[in-house]
Formats: sequence, C-alpha cells, structure tokens
Amino acid sequence: MVSPATPTPLTPELMEAFMSILNALSPENLMMDGERPMAAAKRVAKALRARWKALEKTLGRPVTEDEVWAMFLTTPRTPIGMRSTFR
Repeated sequence: MVSPATPTPLTPELMEAFMSILNALSPENLMMDGERPMAAAKRVAKALRARWKALEKTLGRPVTEDEVWAMFLTTPRTPIGMRSTFR
C-alpha cells in the first residue's frame, strides 16, 4: 500500500498568494466598483478560482477561506509605515 504524500503546510508565502486571490474575488474588486461588465467579471473570477485550485494542488490538499484568514490574522506583520525600503 502506498501512503499518501504529506501535505505541504500553508507557508506565509502561500498564505499571501491565497489572500491575494481572496482580495481579488471581493465584489468591489471583482466588479471594479461597477466598471467591469458582468461577463468579464465572471471570466476573471473563473481564472482566480483556477489559480486557487493550482495552489491547493501545490499543497496537496484543499484550503478553506477560513484557514487562510485564520493564518493571516495570527501572522505577525510589520506595519506598512515601519517597513524599510532598503535591504
């Protein structure tokens, strides 16, 4: 019997990618505050959902919005005004 592969944990980088998709799928962004035609919004949403599925495939498991939000809200981040532009 072959054991299933261990799923990849949701890393901060993947969490950011999922959050980017969630942000793009929000109604105001998806519809561009009413400027994008419905047909175009549906095409964009379909592409974003395909990207989500591709990320899930990378992880080897489904990912819920709740899981992404929970990690996002518990991950420490540097406030925008405190970020250094020099590395």
